[in-house]
Amino acid sequence: MFKPLEVKEDFMLSYNVIMDSYKKFLPNSIMVHQKRETNTIYTINALNELIMNLNNGILDKTYKIEWERYKNCALLKNKDGFRVVKIILVKVYSF
Repeated sequence: MFKPLEVKEDFMLSYNVIMDSYKKFLPNSIMVHQKRETNTIYTINALNELIMNLNNGILDKTYKIEWERYKNCALLKNKDGFRVVKIILVKVYSF
């Protein structure tokens, strides 16, 4: 009998798309943004959740984020909640 594959780590692949020339996302993709100075990757929903967590539950879009606290991290939100995931850059490909 076969044993199910156990995943020990999460992996994330990011890629840049010029939206003017590509009108739809690849399957199982989400749009993320990047704060290049700190290599922070985030979704807008996760950023909003972070602000509410830091600002006593209030969503204030002028709230200043201390991005250095989230250096080399991904800020993610899904139906199960919000999380900050440390990321390690493995390889960069240029085409």
